[in-house]
Amino acid sequence: MHSLSVLEKLKLYIFSVFILSIANLHCTGTYQNQIEAKNGILDLTSADYDAQNIIKLSGEWKLYWKQFVTPKIISLSPPNSERKFILKHSPSVWNDTQFFDETIGSYGYASYVIEVKLREKTSNLALYIPDIGTSYEMYVNGELLASAGKVGVSENESVAKYKPQIVLLPEGEQFDIVIHVSNYTNLWGGYWYPILFGKAETIIQRKQVQSAMSVAVCIAAMLMACYNLIFYSFRRKDPTPLLFAIHCILILLRTLTTGERLGHLLFDFISWEILNRIEYFSVFCSGPVLYAFLYRFVPNEFWKRYGLYFNLPIYTMCFLTVVAPNYVYASFLNPMLVYIFFTVIPGWMIFLLVGIVKKQKSAWVLLMGYTGLMAANINDILFTFGILDSFYMIPYGQIFLIISHSVLISKRFSNSLNESEDLSRQMKSLVTSTQKIMSSSNYTTATKSDPHYQT
Repeated sequence: MHSLSVLEKLKLYIFSVFILSIANLHCTGTYQNQIEAKNGILDLTSADYDAQNIIKLSGEWKLYWKQFVTPKIISLSPPNSERKFILKHSPSVWNDTQFFDETIGSYGYASYVIEVKLREKTSNLALYIPDIGTSYEMYVNGELLASAGKVGVSENESVAKYKPQIVLLPEGEQFDIVIHVSNYTNLWGGYWYPILFGKAETIIQRKQVQSAMSVAVCIAAMLMACYNLIFYSFRRKDPTPLLFAIHCILILLRTLTTGERLGHLLFDFISWEILNRIEYFSVFCSGPVLYAFLYRFVPNEFWKRYGLYFNLPIYTMCFLTVVAPNYVYASFLNPMLVYIFFTVIPGWMIFLLVGIVKKQKSAWVLLMGYTGLMAANINDILFTFGILDSFYMIPYGQIFLIISHSVLISKRFSNSLNESEDLSRQMKSLVTSTQKIMSSSNYTTATKSDPHYQT
């Protein structure tokens, strides 16, 4: 019976870990067949919100632009009052929303209002609140339960902050939720990611799994960066470990500033503006570093001649992220993503496939890691823009990439070590033969001492 080789077992192991991790995330709670709010009311009287179901607070929210309202004020306001609202399908950014005669831009403040109705009085419920752009206060039944940053009616009064968090709800059968949101720092503003509603244990468990995955990515990226930097310090002729270390550092920075926003929680003394620049810089800069790393293993004449020109727009974005204000570098994000996904990403996919056809060493490992990362990136982009009903997969893609590339570098180091050992044995044999030749008294004895002259 054919037995699996070490590399085949390793591929099977990596694939199994990847699939089981995703399955574990889904086991921490499944989304209820989505019930959307209508006219500002989310009717869950017929919904099953048991221990395994999670409901997104999405649909038609009431949007009060340039107004901070409360349920009491709303109930006391006469029908012809100046407190006007529109029904806005959320989560989505408020940019370009038509609010009566005004087109909403990037900056301002507003109130989002929704009424959640249950079929009976229920306890042990919770909300998971992702980041909201870019500061907010949440009131449930008139009580302030959560906040991030400082909301205000002007730039001087508002402080931006990302703070994903869990809110435990009081016992009840109806929840009047009001979110005050202000944004004066980011190109996009508003309630943009879905708030999750469900049993407290399910929400908490899901949060723990997501946070644990982010922490795992950070630890893996940090360890591999340190290891490869040390490796490079002892052997600077080969820049491959340095490139991989830089890419791991960029993965670390991206993980800290996206998803669970661990960087915003751990380093809350750093301004939102700096952390936001780090987020964008890690996204843009990781591409050229990754392609330089791939080129070391799968060199090709096309990238050698034209790679700089393909990377030039990305280098420009890295520069703008450092020196330009948010509304400049953020406005180029979507065009840059379109450029990347129609040029360099498919280009390197072709280069790696050609490398496999040419039987270049380790091309299949590079293709495996590259495909996993790109699939996760595409999923996250589609999810961010509301095109795909999914979840953030970039931590899984990053772990997948780190593991596959670590295997590749380890294999390369192992091959170098084996070659060094073979060369050492040959040198010892040569030295022994030379000593015998030097001690020989005549030509016949010398030729017998050298195996190369023996017949």
